[in-house]
Amino acid sequence: MVALLRVFRNVLAFPGIIFIGAFIIPFTLLIFFWEVNAPRNINIFDVVKIFFIGGVSSLLVTMILSKLVVIGEIDYYGALMVGVVEETGKLIVVAYYLRGSKRKYILNGLLLGAAVGAGFAVFET
Repeated sequence: MVALLRVFRNVLAFPGIIFIGAFIIPFTLLIFFWEVNAPRNINIFDVVKIFFIGGVSSLLVTMILSKLVVIGEIDYYGALMVGVVEETGKLIVVAYYLRGSKRKYILNGLLLGAAVGAGFAVFET
């Protein structure tokens, strides 16, 4: 993408560079969590699905919660409340994926939490 930008001077490569920059580190960390998942009872296709759907839905839940919670100015208290609202939104989505699940291992919870968190990080950026 950088070569496309520099050689052909195509400014349409900027969004691709930004997306790849925001995508590559969280997704790589997610693959690491999938590899570390010792029980191996969640396949990679489900993890990628939770990455995309869970990331977008946690962003939507966070936006809904931010309308319900009065954050005010972005000072010390406001920044703290933004963090609480974002983490609560991710927790709600992870709890949705884990409800009624037969996945009873701690590493499964870490994997699903990492999938939702990484998807949130990509789509928030």
